[in-house]
Amino acid sequence: MFCSKQLNKKCFKRKKSKHSENDLILYIDSPFTKETEIEMKEGYQEMAFLNLEMAMMTDDELKEVNDYENWLCGE
Repeated sequence: MFCSKQLNKKCFKRKKSKHSENDLILYIDSPFTKETEIEMKEGYQEMAFLNLEMAMMTDDELKEVNDYENWLCGE
């Protein structure tokens, strides 16, 4: 119950909040479909592959990746 009160104070009392408490509860209570579970599993496997690939990169290659990501973010 304490967490719920804290959540309300932090998230739902702001005037700019785009979410309502009822929407949040509905989202949390809805079970994953088998399709969603498969998509999440595939996403985690892809991320694991990317992490492994990045772990084996040289410093120069990592710098190129960081430069590219900064360019994507507009920095």
